[in-house]
Amino acid sequence: MLCRAVFSWKLYIDDVEIPSFSDLKISYAMNGIGTSGVLTGTMSFKTYYKAISGNAFPWCSVVKLICNDETITVPEFYVRNRTVEEDITLWDCSDKMGKTDEPVEFSDAYFIDEKISSENVLSLCALTCQFDSYAFAGNGTDILSKIGNISQSLVVGKTVREILDMYATAMCGYWVCDAKNKLIFTPFGTAYYGTTLNCHAQIIEGGTRTYTKVIMYNGDEIYTSGEGNARETLMISTPLASQELCSAVCASICNVTYTSWSCENGLSSYYFYPGDIFFSDAEVRFCTSVTLYPSAVGIFFSAEATNVSEDEYAYVNQVNRQLKRKLELDVRNGNMAITKKGIKIFANKNESDISEESTTVISVFKSEE
Repeated sequence: MLCRAVFSWKLYIDDVEIPSFSDLKISYAMNGIGTSGVLTGTMSFKTYYKAISGNAFPWCSVVKLICNDETITVPEFYVRNRTVEEDITLWDCSDKMGKTDEPVEFSDAYFIDEKISSENVLSLCALTCQFDSYAFAGNGTDILSKIGNISQSLVVGKTVREILDMYATAMCGYWVCDAKNKLIFTPFGTAYYGTTLNCHAQIIEGGTRTYTKVIMYNGDEIYTSGEGNARETLMISTPLASQELCSAVCASICNVTYTSWSCENGLSSYYFYPGDIFFSDAEVRFCTSVTLYPSAVGIFFSAEATNVSEDEYAYVNQVNRQLKRKLELDVRNGNMAITKKGIKIFANKNESDISEESTTVISVFKSEE
């Protein structure tokens, strides 16, 4: 039985065993609902040990938490900050993703006509943070192929995290570091990690949203793919926007349903990460953040999927503003536009006036109402 399990934990900093520690907490959190950003882990704890007060261990020292149960593997963390109060030290640490704040060094040899391949960019990001490599879950490889080479100005002078955030937003997903020290991109709607949890408090369900349409934009460059109303539309703002990328992302997330929920208390015999969680009610729920509390009887936890925006009116207005702006640009540039009244092809008459009335409608295929 889980409640009878006995776990013991040992803490090491730079391979020095710490004899007394408490208030151990480990947290993981995605950005929002998992459509951008980097999954980052943090660890905090207190120590009572005179030998480690002062400057005994430098910044970025390696922190290892070892369990007597060999099936539980905790990744390495790195010291980021500490506060010393007499003989008590409060430690704040991060996992390998904490190193993504390092800047990426680019040489001129990587650029051809001020362009660089996405593969080279991501390889340099992995090298800078000493990841063994990078890879993709789901159809991430296909989505990346729609980006291709990117402008030098988008990466020079940026940190690894800034660059990973840019790609994650454009490709609609998030980055994780796996147990083999690989940097993995995971598309929205796909879980890299999964676990089963049977001992937990009540699960509180929140809002639900299914996505069937994508609007991708970069200033006045606006692209759409898929069909659906404002509630079913995912907005992506990225300097990498293109119609090919928008279509690939839409194909990846089409009909993905995101459900928010929360579980305040539980007990696990596994060390786990945000991802798919199989609960005792036989439901699989996607988790965006989790907090773990290792103890002698197991790992207590709280977990949730971030709530989707409740400001529906504002979100609908944002979608409609982008669609209206796209229509205005189609009118100005003489493009075909799909409107509520059907398909229209515009020939611009007056660039100073971009209302629909100021254009000549060359062809109208009116939809039935």
